[in-house]
Amino acid sequence: MNRQFIISGIVISILAFVFGGVIHGVLLAGDYTALGSMMRAPEDATNYFHWNAIAHVFMGFAMTWMYRQGVDAAQPPLMQGIRFGLAVVCLFIVPMFLIYYAVAPFPGMLVVKQIAFETVATTVLGVATAFLNRPAAG
Repeated sequence: MNRQFIISGIVISILAFVFGGVIHGVLLAGDYTALGSMMRAPEDATNYFHWNAIAHVFMGFAMTWMYRQGVDAAQPPLMQGIRFGLAVVCLFIVPMFLIYYAVAPFPGMLVVKQIAFETVATTVLGVATAFLNRPAAG
């Protein structure tokens, strides 16, 4: 663990939190409201805000750590970031929302939107992770 790791973990945590807020708090807000009591009411959700923040810190540092395990200094960061982001999508995003769909009465179109928006966001996070963890020149 070095300075680059810490900075990357913090930046990716913040980006993930912002993307999550835009996706789930803005773009999909109407879809979630339509679910009624299946989701927490906004006033109740604020009581759980800290869990959301903690989850995003885990995401940022886990993405940084996982990326650093397989970085190839000979490959351009953009392509490595896209590859890494899509791998995370396949490992976590798609399975998570498909499992939610299988065990809870989420509408199919909502699941499609969740997967689509999260795929874009996670791919961008992968690229950001790659650029923040470029090997030092020298």
